[in-house]
Amino acid sequence: MTPSLLVYDILAGSAETEEPSFLDNVLGVLALLAIAAFFVRGYYRERIAISDAETRAKSLSHSERDAIERQVLDVIYKGRDHALSIREIASEISEHERYVIRIVRPLVKWGQLEVTSAHDESLPTDFNSFSKVAVTAEGDKRLRERDPVVTYNEYFSVGDNSNVVNKSVIVNSNVGTYRSRYGTDTVEALRELEHIVRGSNNDEAVEVLDGFLAEARTEEPSRARMKALFSSLQQMVPAVSGAADLASRIAAMFS
Repeated sequence: MTPSLLVYDILAGSAETEEPSFLDNVLGVLALLAIAAFFVRGYYRERIAISDAETRAKSLSHSERDAIERQVLDVIYKGRDHALSIREIASEISEHERYVIRIVRPLVKWGQLEVTSAHDESLPTDFNSFSKVAVTAEGDKRLRERDPVVTYNEYFSVGDNSNVVNKSVIVNSNVGTYRSRYGTDTVEALRELEHIVRGSNNDEAVEVLDGFLAEARTEEPSRARMKALFSSLQQMVPAVSGAADLASRIAAMFS
């Protein structure tokens, strides 16, 4: 063999790759499994955190929800241009983003917050980490209210003339709007309605009530929506239908 051919054979042989050993294959598989386990574990941890956050937000009592809503409004108001993203709010109050979304969503619905960016308008409840919300005039008004427990827990006579705590927080704080639009008698009916629903300790019914009262004070209230919400309240809180002539007085608002 000539020297040139010998050199060629040596170079060709060195270029050949060695077959991986059985041990190398096992180590490679174990490494892939470890990486997969890491991501799966992270995924399930996040799912558990999301479930826990949504459960805690859903199980808040009315007073607890009122407190956290005010905290969120205050945190957002202190942000630049009175606005913050969902992620920024979560960081400020040390909560999961899904928890914040559960709190923010009804505030947007009631007009106390408005979405300003990173939000799909075709999906009004499709919030994400970068959805930015700002405090509205209505939200600012709520922040300026005194403690509703002190301001609005008045006593009034119902039923057997026993004194009970008046839970008509929203009606009392917007009494001028309701009176000018619907009259004094309707204001009293709304107070009674709010007192009954809040006294039922049914958080879902309270949320429906808040939606009904918010709709009633909009510039152009939807009678169909008000009727549907009130019908839901009657089903969720039977005492609403049981109160003397209350249903007919409320129905006059959207009939």
